[in-house]
Amino acid sequence: MDEAMRQFRRAIQIDPRYAKAHNNLGVALLDAGQTQPAVNEFMIALAADPRNVEALVNLAVVAQRENRPAEARDLLRRAVTIDPRNPGLQYNFAAVADRSGDREQAIEHYRAFLRFVDVAHTSLVPLVRNRLAALGAG
Repeated sequence: MDEAMRQFRRAIQIDPRYAKAHNNLGVALLDAGQTQPAVNEFMIALAADPRNVEALVNLAVVAQRENRPAEARDLLRRAVTIDPRNPGLQYNFAAVADRSGDREQAIEHYRAFLRFVDVAHTSLVPLVRNRLAALGAG
């Protein structure tokens, strides 16, 4: 992890507006328990690329962890307008809505997840189907 962070920082030194490097450094920092520095990197990534879905999702993950579900949903809503066919994004939005008690929005985004699911997310399909059934929308 330390080597990855060094490489991301090196890439940022070469190109300070390299949004992907800022986002990836943010993920590494978040994994290392450094939440505020991670948030700073996600914000820099968004400043460099306001349509950076990954940074929006990562900020939403932080907001959800810090018990700010309304903020998480706003960030995910913004990301969905940019990339509505992104299954991971749809799953995250559904999960946040579900935890917040918004059944209709959870169902909508779980269904969108199933429409757009890709190989990287197939392991979540049974979980999503079970959750839809539990929500009465199976």
